[in-house]
Amino acid sequence: MEENFKFVLKTDVEPLVRLLNAMPQEKWFQFTKRQEFYEVHRHTQTIPFKWIVLGPKRSDFKHPDMPELELEVNKLANELREHVSGNTIKGIVLLRLPAGKGIAPHTDTNFAENNHRYHLPVITHPDVTFCVGGEVISMSAGSWHEINNLRDHWVKNQSTIDRVHLVVDIEE
Repeated sequence: MEENFKFVLKTDVEPLVRLLNAMPQEKWFQFTKRQEFYEVHRHTQTIPFKWIVLGPKRSDFKHPDMPELELEVNKLANELREHVSGNTIKGIVLLRLPAGKGIAPHTDTNFAENNHRYHLPVITHPDVTFCVGGEVISMSAGSWHEINNLRDHWVKNQSTIDRVHLVVDIEE
């Protein structure tokens, strides 16, 4: 990808917002490996659906106590995959960045060049900024963006609300 950001698709996130608002808050704190392994992500909370757990193999995470959330996340990821004519969904995670926190500048390592990373802001605010390669934007809810995560990037949540993104990795 040549650009820092590329708008991909607009979608309805309201069903996912309703599910997240009804979900017990402790669900955000059950999976901590990402925050523990990656120092730059120490302020985030993660709900993984498909993710590499510190090795070459991807793991699927099932959430039998949250079937509607799992269905909605997979529906959105598959809608994106079909739109971009992608091959395989390699990763699906919900990421929450608390109000007033940030993610320090970094590049993603061990990310295959034939993979593409997409962010869908689910809950956001104009005071949440995302920078890739020196370009800073504020993403609107429901707008899928591909980001060039092989370039230096960071996030600042200078709002009063927690920001939630659905992040999906798709292989060409």
